[in-house]
Amino acid sequence: MYFLLILFFGSIIGISFLVGKKIILLRKGNTKMDDDFRVDMPDLKELKYITINNVRRHGYNITVKTVRTYVLFSSFVKNKYKDAKAVLNDIKTKYIPEKERELKEESSKFLKMISEYKHKIRKIKHQIKKEEGIE
Repeated sequence: MYFLLILFFGSIIGISFLVGKKIILLRKGNTKMDDDFRVDMPDLKELKYITINNVRRHGYNITVKTVRTYVLFSSFVKNKYKDAKAVLNDIKTKYIPEKERELKEESSKFLKMISEYKHKIRKIKHQIKKEEGIE
């Protein structure tokens, strides 16, 4: 959504720049408009080669920056979550009596099955990370 808005306003600014340039020329008395606008372009094969190389290079750079941003952001969120959890546990121990903390409601069988499944998956992940030497 934001990308489309940026493109829209960018095109409006570009169009207003072009129209403003023509109006300034007309006010100065330059009534003859030159429609002969030539651009030197390379051959199509050379243009295709340049385009493909630029797309590959920029695509790789964008991919690397995206992955780097994801890793840094997930690490930041993980650290902040740990800090917030520690603060909340301190508040919990300070204001909630010990008797109330020990009381736990029994959950349904479905939730217990889901919880057991999550624990099994967590153990498998931990075992794989241990075998691969990650973390």
